[in-house]
Amino acid sequence: MSKNKLFIVTNIDYDTYDEDKSSLPQSLEISVPHPKGLLDIVFIEGYLSDEITNRTGFCHHGFEFEKI
Repeated sequence: MSKNKLFIVTNIDYDTYDEDKSSLPQSLEISVPHPKGLLDIVFIEGYLSDEITNRTGFCHHGFEFEKI
């Protein structure tokens, strides 16, 4: 059975070049799927990274996250 874990992503360093960042979210809640109850940090970081880009349309240079 697959469950999801909820993470809060903060301090997102958007790659906006010279565009205004004020309209971009400062934090995001993202649910990460994990089959068989197993998660590793590389999978979590990759999933969160992709989801930031998918939701905002911007790449980034990094972020912080924690499980909630």
